[in-house]
Amino acid sequence: MRVNGKLQLVPYMRIVLCFICGIVAGWYIDGVATAVWLAVSALSLAVAFAVPAGKRLRPGMPMEVAKGGMILLTVFCLGGLRMALERDSMTVKLPPTTTAYQAVVVSPPIEKEKIVMCDLKVLRGPDIDKPLLVKASFLKPEYNRTRLPEVPPFYYKNLILKSQISNLKLHVGDGMEVFSTLTEPTNFIESDFDYALFLKRRGFAATTFIPADSWLPQQVSLEPLSYIERTRIGALRLRQRISDRYRNLGIGGQELAVLSAMTVGDKSLLDAETKELYSATGASHVLALSGLHLGIIYSILTLLTIGGRWRRVSQVLILLAIWTYVVMVGLSLSVVRSALMLTVFSFAAMLGRNNFSVNSLSVSALVMLGINPNNLFDVGFQMSFMAVLSILVLYKDIYGWLPERWLSHKAVSWAWGMAAVSIAAQIGVAPLIAYYFHRLSMYFLPVNYIVVPAATVILYCAVLFLFCWPLLPVQALLAKILSFVVSLLNAFLERVAAWPHASIDDLYPTLLQVFCLYVFIAAMYVVLHYLALAWRYSRVEGFV
Repeated sequence: MRVNGKLQLVPYMRIVLCFICGIVAGWYIDGVATAVWLAVSALSLAVAFAVPAGKRLRPGMPMEVAKGGMILLTVFCLGGLRMALERDSMTVKLPPTTTAYQAVVVSPPIEKEKIVMCDLKVLRGPDIDKPLLVKASFLKPEYNRTRLPEVPPFYYKNLILKSQISNLKLHVGDGMEVFSTLTEPTNFIESDFDYALFLKRRGFAATTFIPADSWLPQQVSLEPLSYIERTRIGALRLRQRISDRYRNLGIGGQELAVLSAMTVGDKSLLDAETKELYSATGASHVLALSGLHLGIIYSILTLLTIGGRWRRVSQVLILLAIWTYVVMVGLSLSVVRSALMLTVFSFAAMLGRNNFSVNSLSVSALVMLGINPNNLFDVGFQMSFMAVLSILVLYKDIYGWLPERWLSHKAVSWAWGMAAVSIAAQIGVAPLIAYYFHRLSMYFLPVNYIVVPAATVILYCAVLFLFCWPLLPVQALLAKILSFVVSLLNAFLERVAAWPHASIDDLYPTLLQVFCLYVFIAAMYVVLHYLALAWRYSRVEGFV
């Protein structure tokens, strides 16, 4: 088939865009049964295969166009079908009254003034036929003034008497027996944010408030959970051990919080001031594990492995290490997307093909949306893919703004290359940042010249820290280096945040305005692209 445009060079992008449109239609068009989506997709696919090739449907329109249109319609319907199935799974019947159940902690607990918040996986209990993900709030014992609304079963009387004198801290993987009410997620009063929908799209079936006298630590069987969920809990326990080792070696305060976030993905220790500091200076991306972090780790592991005829074996071992790390840090969307991209990158490299392209990004998006279509509505997913897409599309053009004679110098090439990546990524995510966070950071470019090298040093030391796990003296030295680098990074960002006009705040664009901004960016790219082609042509022909 003849390539008649740049869009033909990225076939997977067309497929993922149709799949995304189907997901959106499946969410907003309520009442369409899964059987309808399935029937339409099967019919369109059958028509696509029935259309003969090599003929024309009408003058100027070959049959291949109709065949391609029916295939894209099939992908659209499959997106709607996947979303309809996901919506059906989000409808869960909860116990009608206060009930007793067994659960396990599946996220790092976050301490507030009066409560401790964490995610629970409810394993078994009356009127609970499958494991449920629950957002739980535990009331601290010193603030407990409640009474249970009803008398629990006999064996729970002993549980409550014991828990009244216990003051145990929660950790990931802790099992417990609980007596509380599971309620459907609801929105906060006088808030425009749809918190209930936010939780449902992340798989939460219920919320619960647990007084201090209504739960007791208990060994529970994780057999009802899938192998992946059990593996994730074990990995999160390992992550907690690493954070505890940081703490035991003298790293504390927000240095520990930033280090845990950057190396093992645990952001539960970050306070509001530190989050605001990194947000205002445009450095939040180093706190969320993403392509930057995995790219650095991939480079480290590549340096440690051998090449030659063992290159393919080395790549497979590197990918196994990368995915082990992804599981350990909790399978967040940004790090999963980056791992998928690196996987595509590695296999394409082993096959000797173009290994880093819009097609590989589209394949990653298609896989993630196929697994969970609700990922489409996640802020991190949207920003991550828009940043990478913008870099893939714009980087070369921005990098070419400087004359080639300047770029021949390595220092200039490195400095301008980092600037080109930062500018391209910022163009891609700026509308989303304004929409979700209502601000834009003005000094993102100089900040990246510091935070990216600092993140590189931190991750190199962190990897060495893990390799030296039995060697406490070496780990103690590395801990001092890590604490020093993180403290310098925090001090630098505090200085930047104090600069005039460090960020533009109170931006409230509508969803339509964000869409129009992206249309404008795309239109400007096309116009500038053709202007650049015209300029080059005029120079070749001698007009200029």
